[in-house]
Amino acid sequence: MKLRAKYNFKALVISVIITEIMFWVLLVGVYLALLKFVPTMQFHNPKMFWALLIIPAISLFYLLAVKVKNDNINRFAESALVPYVIPDISSTRLISKFFLFRFGLSLILIALIDPKVGTKLEEVKTTGMDLFICLDVSSSMLAEDIQPNRLERSKQAIYQLIQRLEGDRIGLIVFAGSDMGSVVTFE
Repeated sequence: MKLRAKYNFKALVISVIITEIMFWVLLVGVYLALLKFVPTMQFHNPKMFWALLIIPAISLFYLLAVKVKNDNINRFAESALVPYVIPDISSTRLISKFFLFRFGLSLILIALIDPKVGTKLEEVKTTGMDLFICLDVSSSMLAEDIQPNRLERSKQAIYQLIQRLEGDRIGLIVFAGSDMGSVVTFE
């Protein structure tokens, strides 16, 4: 196996350029396809599309960093000794790490755009509501401070309420003191 004295900069540049072209062609293609075939597609933060321009800038900084790394390796030792001093130089590993980072960053930036599919507003009319009435039937409700008494007046009020409501479901909870009684529902 041949030991490398530095990173293969030419191969890195070619792979980064190919990746950039593939990414942008794929991104634009998917975007246009979604607009054409998914009419309900929405982007919650469309201004974040500008953040995708960070990706080519990061690619340029990456290539610059590799160039500086190669220059530092050349200054560190003679070309013939570098493979023995730094035996684990791998352009493949370096580019693989960068592509994983770049792919993850791309997905994060696309998530910040917040694409949404399938949202459709539809007006729904409700036909009724659920209503529960609690009625105290303890002996205190037999007080006659309200004519004829509290319990009878409550029954009348509940009956009047039931007459006014149409299409609603009504439940009656009857209790006395701390004991809960029965639950009766009407439709």
